[in-house]
Amino acid sequence: MAHKVDPDFLPRLQQYGAFDVTACYNCGNCTAICPLSTETVSFPRQIIRMGQLGMKDRLLGRADMWQCFYCGECSTTCPRQADPGEYAMSARRYAIGQFDITGIARLMYTKAWFAWLLTVGLFILGLYVLSGVFDTHLPGAEHYLPEGVSEFIHIVSYGGMAFLAIVGGLNAINAYRLIAAQYSGFRREDEKLFATARRWVTALVHTVWDQIIIHRDFKECDDSEVPWFCRRWLVHLLTVWGFMLLGVATLLAWIFPTHGGDVALYTPSRLLGTIGGVLFVFGVLMMMFSRWQGRYPSNVNSQSTDWIFLLLLLGVGVTGFLTEIALYIPESIEWGKWVLMIHVTLAGELLILAPFSKLAHAAYRTFAIWIHKAHEGE
Repeated sequence: MAHKVDPDFLPRLQQYGAFDVTACYNCGNCTAICPLSTETVSFPRQIIRMGQLGMKDRLLGRADMWQCFYCGECSTTCPRQADPGEYAMSARRYAIGQFDITGIARLMYTKAWFAWLLTVGLFILGLYVLSGVFDTHLPGAEHYLPEGVSEFIHIVSYGGMAFLAIVGGLNAINAYRLIAAQYSGFRREDEKLFATARRWVTALVHTVWDQIIIHRDFKECDDSEVPWFCRRWLVHLLTVWGFMLLGVATLLAWIFPTHGGDVALYTPSRLLGTIGGVLFVFGVLMMMFSRWQGRYPSNVNSQSTDWIFLLLLLGVGVTGFLTEIALYIPESIEWGKWVLMIHVTLAGELLILAPFSKLAHAAYRTFAIWIHKAHEGE
């Protein structure tokens, strides 16, 4: 089967990360040492070769790069220092940029100044809008913050729904582009591809359980030499669990509004939010600490988008706890209003940037693995 070759592809891909696979002479060491490589999947050797040959469409249609957890074994043992791990990470950034129809992701990943300018600009704009909502609809709410919080969240949530619809639509379009790219990599003569719904459901269950709930493949790439609470798979797992619990708690709080300090800590929304917040903040702090230290190979070539994403996550978690503390303080608290607005602003910014950040990475990875599991009948 003929494939389109782009000779300028590799230089463009190198804008998304620090690697040099031009030094690779296809020895196969990376495939031999990769814990996720199998007898049928020559990973990451195949996607490296595709990059060298400029086979952009073939590369974007592979699930291999999404399966990589950047343990760094391939990079540390590469005899040519081609850094295959960073290559796979860069390929994921490139794919996110290619699937994004707005072009924002491409600018964020290739222009550090743009990423920071957009992040800070959205933060300032969000605070300005929310302060106007607070002062217009809830004048003096800082003097009755526990009662004002619920009403404020409801007012803002309607605007959030509009943003959610826009971001959701954008994500749907981008996801469609990913799916189309994945299907282009399949053999057209495979009649089993569209066989039964049962295979798709089974593949979805396995993907969600293995890749999200228990992080089975991530654990395969774990470094057992570090303390258990520092292990990458566990830190990532706790962060994901915390994020999901916070999402459920937020949904419950919106459906069943509460009144701040009048609500016991053991109520479902408050309890889930507290537990989720602890797991979430712990996980994010550990990720930031590891990245700051450069503890793992995946932390060595940190980009602005990596730090922006972690800072937004940490800001959402910390301001969420401060808002909860403010609810239980009986005195008038002016700072509680600002903490709440900052929390909502950061949460909204995290949502707005979802199609261009590592949240998109998580969605694309799940889709790609699900499709290939269904295709392979696993």
